[in-house]
Amino acid sequence: MNTSRGPLDAGLTLPDRATPSRTLGTIKLEARKPSILANLEGPGCIRRIWIAMSRDASPEVLRQMILKVWWDDAEQPAVEAPLPDFFGLLHGLQHYPLNSRYLMSQSQTGATSLFPMPFSQRARVELEAGPAAEGQFVTWHLDWHRYRTGALQETFRFHAQFRREFPCKAFGPGYLILDAVGRGRFLGFVYGVRLYDDRSRWSHAGAENIYLANDADAPGGAFSHLRGSGGEDTFGAAYGGVLHSPSTHLDQGIPYYVHEDSGPALARHRLAAYRFFTHDSITFDRAIQVHFGCMANDICSTAYWYQDPPHRPFTSLPPWGALAAGTETARTDDLKLLGGTPT
Repeated sequence: MNTSRGPLDAGLTLPDRATPSRTLGTIKLEARKPSILANLEGPGCIRRIWIAMSRDASPEVLRQMILKVWWDDAEQPAVEAPLPDFFGLLHGLQHYPLNSRYLMSQSQTGATSLFPMPFSQRARVELEAGPAAEGQFVTWHLDWHRYRTGALQETFRFHAQFRREFPCKAFGPGYLILDAVGRGRFLGFVYGVRLYDDRSRWSHAGAENIYLANDADAPGGAFSHLRGSGGEDTFGAAYGGVLHSPSTHLDQGIPYYVHEDSGPALARHRLAAYRFFTHDSITFDRAIQVHFGCMANDICSTAYWYQDPPHRPFTSLPPWGALAAGTETARTDDLKLLGGTPT
């Protein structure tokens, strides 16, 4: 069967002929014991993952379901994120309307990802449960394409990394979304804020700052910098975003936006937003860092990108008890200069 899909292949070069395949099931999670959702023999490409979580799961429980994916013979997972966060559902929420290019959410806790994820030899997809997620049920479909031996020439592999920090350092270097070394393409990110710092009516102290390290003969030189103008502008909103109505679009949006009264009649907002760089592709030859201006708030994110392996080892996730929104957790990574070497 010819499967050429053009722009839906996220800029990857994938074989035209494939055989559709699927793995599916329901599993009961055991604390601190990996549950295998798929163990695939390549070459192939994961095309769609649909998942359903328990309707009565609390935010703490949902944050303690960690999705991990390994490609080929890698020792470290290329995907590591709480299950709902990977699917664009932030703050431990079970659902809000989300209809983007790569991520969708429907009522009753059904979530879908459409990231193409190629692999040459094998792919292993696991869920690791924390103590609060003991006994939870998860149901999934994983649709993928099988290729003929030797047909896959694409070297990029899909990556996704979750981060969370609270309280962030106000007016500092910015919240760190991504720090990657190698050759690749930044696909986009989801970004969540719970406002605690009331020095500003909006949640940021700036916007996105993307630093790229390229080869010396790159059209723009060895280093380039993309600077944002305002935090809400990144996601297609304007005028501070405070009166923004939740909305979801193909490559950008703020699908979740609420205010809650706190203390002396102080309205503090919570939001979830996303941005995919589809038409304005962001590539890098050697390294990339993505920062976002911040104040002393509770911020979380999941970055999505493709790169040649091996990737720089991820920073450790917060402890089980510090994954949930509202709990304090410090940034633990040591920020390295652009252009370093994976270790």
